[in-house]
Amino acid sequence: MYLWLAIDVDDYYKDLKKKVSQIEKSLSFHYGTNGLPYHISLKISCKLPEGQEDLIIKDVESFYKTLKPFYIDVKGIEVDKGILWIRYYENDYIKYISQSLNKLLNEKYHISYHELDLNYKFHTTLYMNENAEILNKGYEKLKDEKLKNRLYLNKYLIGYSPEGLPETYKVLKKIIFK
Repeated sequence: MYLWLAIDVDDYYKDLKKKVSQIEKSLSFHYGTNGLPYHISLKISCKLPEGQEDLIIKDVESFYKTLKPFYIDVKGIEVDKGILWIRYYENDYIKYISQSLNKLLNEKYHISYHELDLNYKFHTTLYMNENAEILNKGYEKLKDEKLKNRLYLNKYLIGYSPEGLPETYKVLKKIIFK
């Protein structure tokens, strides 16, 4: 089983999500999000040690419950190495959350850091495509999209996938703070 940890930002991007779907159709490609909410990942997806899945999920849920809502500032829509995304300005709190999750998983369960965990760029993926022309056409259609300058983040997600493949991830738990 693969673990996926994130913050839900879907409510902020309902209209944008529809537009991205239309762009996928108009550019004749499919990026399978399989209905996942738009989110900011906190750790690169990782394979869990067999037999420890429930313990790990319980520990992550317990950690999430120690957190609080916070704000993050939106940098804008960017293209980066095959990904069109909404980029966020890093702040101390989101960095703390991400580093703490990685440390918990590494020290207690020996789950290695992914190289991207070490210098993570907080973002919401709009779509991925290895074809630079398609990626840039999508960017041109979205680059002037009006986004909120700041988001209030209060919904933490725990997700999983049996295989770790893009279209197989599902939300397992959502922890919401008021």
